Amino acid sequence: MIKFPSVFFVITASLLFVAESSDTIMEKILNEKRFLVFNSKVLTGECLSVCKTPLPTTVPTGSPTNVPNKNPTIDASTMDPTQVPTAYPTLKPTNQPTKSPTNNPTANPTVNPTKQPTKSPTKAPTKSPTKAPTKKPTNQPTEAGPSYECVWPTEKYSAIVQGDMISGAHSVYKKTVVGGKLENPSNSHITMDGKVYYGESRKGKFNFNKGVEKFDDWETTGVDYNHYEWLAQNMKNSNANGKKVIVKTTGKDGSRNGCYDLYDFRPGGQGYDNGNTLVVFNTDDDICLTKTTDGRQFGPSVLAPFSKVTLNDAGFIDGAVIAKEFTTVKGSNQGTELQLHGAMYNGEIECV
Repeated sequence: MIKFPSVFFVITASLLFVAESSDTIMEKILNEKRFLVFNSKVLTGECLSVCKTPLPTTVPTGSPTNVPNKNPTIDASTMDPTQVPTAYPTLKPTNQPTKSPTNNPTANPTVNPTKQPTKSPTKAPTKSPTKAPTKKPTNQPTEAGPSYECVWPTEKYSAIVQGDMISGAHSVYKKTVVGGKLENPSNSHITMDGKVYYGESRKGKFNFNKGVEKFDDWETTGVDYNHYEWLAQNMKNSNANGKKVIVKTTGKDGSRNGCYDLYDFRPGGQGYDNGNTLVVFNTDDDICLTKTTDGRQFGPSVLAPFSKVTLNDAGFIDGAVIAKEFTTVKGSNQGTELQLHGAMYNGEIECV
């Protein structure tokens, strides 16, 4: 009788071989999780070498799943990294600025201005001016056009009118320059003893003793109207050696119901001023000139390049009239009794 050592092998009772089964003992053990025991007093639960343990995946998965999968991934390895950056921009700004500006400007201007002015001004001004003037004017006025000398012209004129001259005055002693229409509203002839220049048209009865000429350019007349405008804006009051300049910034404070007479500028003076007085109106108010209450004619020269001047019931004006518009017509009175002497101011002037 053969005796076995104390350690012997027993196949668990649950392992039943079926004659018709084609499985081997090894396959039975693996498929049905059956155990082999040794040392019959202890059941260790350890598998023999015939048991197989599943191998781990060759490489880790790319990212863990939020919950366990029912089935393992087929291929856990990730693809090779891209050779160049992705086409889309990064979610966050880059550390360095872009090499060139963006194709389109930002939708809205920046909230805050730049801390410092740009190093260079813009290459060109804006294509269109602003739609409305600025809310606040500049602290100082912008520079005007050409600057002139503070000198009163010496050429003698009875009237220099930028626009229309509608006058019934029967005698005009010196040159007359009218930029617009020259018109005599009366049925009487007007004697013009100085040469006459007019810009647009003439109408009515005239005797041009020194000729008449239509002009397109003021330069041909020898008159720089802009100079008279500059003088009106820059002259100041003066009174020396019998020559007097009065500068006014309103045309509404005349003593004769708003009209001015000789005494407003030369109290007790004479109608024949002989070029001693110049009244400057630096305003665009309408100006009215007339005689004094005791019948003295209007003597001073008048510089009112921004105003319409009306001479009515004054007898004559001894000086010259320089105005934007000039008329002798007031109501039914056409001023046919008037004269324009042209004894132009001939004194010194002062400017600011």
